[in-house]
Amino acid sequence: MKPTFSSRPTLVVLTLALINLVGLSATSFAAQALWVADAFKGTVVEFLATQVAAGGMQTPHLTNASASLSVPAGIAFDTKGDLWVDDQGAPSLNEFTHKELTKLSTDDDPIPTTRFAPLPAVLPEFAAFSTTGNLWMADASSSFNHVIEFKASSLKLGFPPNRSADDILRDTLFNGPIGVIFHAGDLWVSSSGSEESPVFKIFKFLPSSLKTSGFQTAAVTLTPDVSGTSIDGPIGMAFDSKGNLWVANGFANTIVEFAAKSIKTTGAPTPVVTIGSNGGSLDSPAGLAFDSSGDLAVSNRGNNTIAFFHKSLLAASGSPTPSALLQSSALSSPFQIVFGPSIN
Repeated sequence: MKPTFSSRPTLVVLTLALINLVGLSATSFAAQALWVADAFKGTVVEFLATQVAAGGMQTPHLTNASASLSVPAGIAFDTKGDLWVDDQGAPSLNEFTHKELTKLSTDDDPIPTTRFAPLPAVLPEFAAFSTTGNLWMADASSSFNHVIEFKASSLKLGFPPNRSADDILRDTLFNGPIGVIFHAGDLWVSSSGSEESPVFKIFKFLPSSLKTSGFQTAAVTLTPDVSGTSIDGPIGMAFDSKGNLWVANGFANTIVEFAAKSIKTTGAPTPVVTIGSNGGSLDSPAGLAFDSSGDLAVSNRGNNTIAFFHKSLLAASGSPTPSALLQSSALSSPFQIVFGPSIN
C-alpha cells in the first residue's frame, strides 16, 4: 500500500518538481525522452518524444518500479545521465545509473546504486542540480520549511548511514517550499504555504547566499499581482531560451510567463502570457519542462495527463487546444517531469 500524502490545498503537498539537468541543457543528450515521477503509482516512467508529440493513450517506453520507491516526488539527471529520485514514502534519495536504466526493459525493479536514507527532510519535493553538480531539494513539511543541499562530493559516497545534508537553506518567508530550479547560477524556489495558511511566493537566491547553511534573504521575491491569480499555487517552474520564467499554477489551472526584465527585482509582476485550460488541458498542473525545440510539456495531477504545447501556442494569452494530450494507465498524479536521455 502506498503511503498517503499530507494535505495541502487541493494541490497535494507533493511537488512535482520540475526536473532539472545538472549543468547542461536538454540538448546535451543525443536524444530526448520525457521522464515522469508518479507518486501514486510509485514509479518513474519514460515516454519517448514521439509518444509525447502524438498524445492519446500511451504505454511507457520504460518503467522504473524499484522496490526502493514508494512515493517518488522529485527527479533529476546528472551529467552522466544517472537518474536521482527523492521519495516521500520513507524519505530517501536514490541514484539509478545510466547503465541500470538501460536494463529497465528486462528488469524494472533495479536496486539503487546509491541511497541516502533517512533524509533530513519529511516531505522532499522537487529536486534540481546546480552547475557545480550539487543536488538541491525542497522540503515542504511544516516542521522544516527549508531547501537542503547535497554536495557533489557527498553524492559519490554511497549509502552513508543517517546522512545529513551538507547545507540547509532557510528563509523567514518560506512557507511550504515545493519547486526548485537553477537558472544562470541562481536558485529559484516556489512556495505554496499550507492548507491553513496558503502563501504564494517565488524566491530567487544568488550563488553567494548558497555557500553556507542558515537563514538567508532572497535577492528577489515575487508575489501575486492585483489579479491575485498570477501566482496561485505555484509548483513547477521552467525558463525558456530567452530567460523568461514560466510557472505552473496548480490552483488557477494556468501556466504563466513572466518576462525576464520583470523578475529582476522584488515585486508583483503581471504575466505577459497566461495560458488557461481548454477542456481539461490544464488540471492542477505541476511539472513543466521545455524540450530542445522550445515546446513545453506540462504534467496534470488532476486528470493524470501530460499536455504538450508547441511553442507557437505559447506566444499569446488564451486557452489553446494543446498540440497533444498524453494519457496512460501508468499515470496517477504525475509530478516532476524532465526531458532527459532516451533509453532504447
